[in-house]
Amino acid sequence: MWQPSGSDTTSRNGGRRVAGVSGASRPTSTGTAQSRSAGTRRRRNVSRLVAGVVLVLACTLLVMTLVARAGGRRPVLALVRAVPAGATITEGDLRTVTVAGGDGVALVAGTDRGAVIGRPAAVPLVPGSLLSAGQVGPAVVPAAGRAVVGVAVKPGQYPPRLTAGDHVNVVIRPVAATVSTSSAFTVSAHPDDSSAPVSVPGIVLDVDPGGDGGAGAVVTVEVAVGPADMVAVAAGAGQVGFVQRPASG
Repeated sequence: MWQPSGSDTTSRNGGRRVAGVSGASRPTSTGTAQSRSAGTRRRRNVSRLVAGVVLVLACTLLVMTLVARAGGRRPVLALVRAVPAGATITEGDLRTVTVAGGDGVALVAGTDRGAVIGRPAAVPLVPGSLLSAGQVGPAVVPAAGRAVVGVAVKPGQYPPRLTAGDHVNVVIRPVAATVSTSSAFTVSAHPDDSSAPVSVPGIVLDVDPGGDGGAGAVVTVEVAVGPADMVAVAAGAGQVGFVQRPASG
């Protein structure tokens, strides 16, 4: 049978209707959604990558800072209690502390504790101070420019808990020396020709309770050579007292 020709014709072949080619070229919404989802995932991956890089850099900087700080610190030995010059250093006298710097000072390392224990203190060792190599060995007292004076004091003339290594001021009260003459008059003399007391800085080397034969003590103190004679004369007259002061003062 004759059929009219047309642009949208169909034919029947075995009872099936065959559509034209033009219907297969239409875009679908499923492909567009997949493309958008892939773009979103790419943007998320880039953001995560940037965040990871920043985190790694921050951790690296933190580690470098901690290493730099730790590199300048080292364990050294410090004094727990006073050790008089010439006395043997014991285990209980020392503890280990960590300090920064100190490269110009010959401090004794914490690992050298065994080499120090049992050796004498070359100088009076003060509690809380760091131990240096020059402080260990045969006692060197007095040092150049220094002198050692023994002073007998009574209760009230020195702090009851005064101990070796303490820094003190040796306070000299005006000494009145009486000299008898044929005319029976007296002459008063003072160390500095004034009525004001004299204060001489010193370091206690030893305290011997009862060393004066009474309730007082004999304090052995190291002072500068200059006023040492004056301290000795005043001590003989019983005109000396001790005032404890900080090591830095």
